[in-house]
Amino acid sequence: MLIRRLRLRDFRNYTDAEIQFAPGLNVITGDNGQGKTSLLEAVYYLCLTKSFKTTEDESAIRFNTSYFDIEGQLARDESSLENDEIRLVVHRAEGKSLLVGKKRQDRFSEHIGRFPAVISAPEDVAIVSGAPGNRRRWLDMALSQLYPVYLKDLLDYRQALKQRNALFAATFLRPDLLAVWDRELATVGARIIRRRLEFVRSFAGWAARVYGELAVVSEQASISYKSTIANADTINRWCETLPDDQSIAEAMAKTIAENRDREMMRQTSLIGPHKDELLLLLNDKAIREFGSQGQLKTMALALKLAEFLHMAERRELQPLLLLDDVFSELDWTRRHNLIRYLENAGQVFLTSADTERDFETKRPIRHFKVINGSVSA
Repeated sequence: MLIRRLRLRDFRNYTDAEIQFAPGLNVITGDNGQGKTSLLEAVYYLCLTKSFKTTEDESAIRFNTSYFDIEGQLARDESSLENDEIRLVVHRAEGKSLLVGKKRQDRFSEHIGRFPAVISAPEDVAIVSGAPGNRRRWLDMALSQLYPVYLKDLLDYRQALKQRNALFAATFLRPDLLAVWDRELATVGARIIRRRLEFVRSFAGWAARVYGELAVVSEQASISYKSTIANADTINRWCETLPDDQSIAEAMAKTIAENRDREMMRQTSLIGPHKDELLLLLNDKAIREFGSQGQLKTMALALKLAEFLHMAERRELQPLLLLDDVFSELDWTRRHNLIRYLENAGQVFLTSADTERDFETKRPIRHFKVINGSVSA
């Protein structure tokens, strides 16, 4: 997949800008605060209807204006004669709207995965070092771009979870209603857990390989899934055998029943994929607890590159790869190893504050210079 043209109006510090991108490597340079990352953010908005920088869309509207407008022309590949015209507008008063081919999209969730993209940014270290929720959000987004049904299950699960938690907070708990939401939570939750286990099984090898090639010393990275519905031995066995949804649902329903008193005392749902954890290990130790800053950053980058490679393998449509300032804190060896991955990575967008950097690649490069919201090629 590739984006041929991007136009921004009143987005961040861009008043009105139009850029024609190359199908290969696009290098965007400029001093800090000039708008390099904003170009990647705009591309991400078109692909996923949201920002990777903020949860508040209105914060991306240029100061003293009422809306921002992003337009893009996307194609399946370089040889494609057909383009998809995508337009996303965020208005302070009217909210967010999305048009694909001039047709308004009522459900943003149905857009996720149509135009896959992977972003690697300095903030990604929080996926590795931060709370379990950070890893769950990354995992859910990766799976949502692979399987539209996963995102639907995720939204249904969150709705069931909300209804179930409301029962615990009520003055009088109705066991009949609780039983209904127990079944719904276990049924949908089982499908989510099975997809996650399948992902871990197929993705772990990619992550270990990429980390090994980015690291400067011999270190073994691994990934495992920790669940609230079963012990570690059972989960590891499930990762290998992938039981059917019904078997996982029965295990989850059993664990929910066993923890009924604890949930009633806490007045919240404690069992299910919303409480599960993705364990990132380095030499069989939790990298979150024992990893150095260099190891944490290398793992964060490895996860995103592995996500890109895994997605490209699983989908007919190669995702866009967005790399925000990833070279600044890598030594020569890590930079060299990273460049190797970019040789066949489809369309890549890479930002850097270093205008003199030699990327040592055989691929043709189109350079862009950003100065205070103005882009020149």
